[in-house]
Amino acid sequence: MTRTELLKQVWNLQYEPGTNVVDVAVQRLRRKIDDGHAPALLQTVRGLGYAISVTP
Repeated sequence: MTRTELLKQVWNLQYEPGTNVVDVAVQRLRRKIDDGHAPALLQTVRGLGYAISVTP
């Protein structure tokens, strides 16, 4: 899911280049769901957005 899609679907916001809402939310999610998991469940897909991966 892209950063723009997350802003629209979760916060009902249009894309604003200066906002870090998505970054903060992803950081908090990583602390909650990735703590103790290797490899991490929440993946950053460079140039595309974020994905949840359940396969190693």
